[in-house]
Amino acid sequence: MSISHARVAVRLALAFGVVCLVMSLSAAVGIWRLAGLQDIADDLGGASSERALLAR
Repeated sequence: MSISHARVAVRLALAFGVVCLVMSLSAAVGIWRLAGLQDIADDLGGASSERALLAR
């Protein structure tokens, strides 16, 4: 049975599943990138910035 012969409800359910999968992947990548950004922000606000302020 090809997708063009499937009932409308089945096609809508498959499309909804694909949209949910893409949204989940997008959210996971966003959270992963934000965690990396947090590490960079911690480095910028950590001991190295204190040393740079004291060197002035």
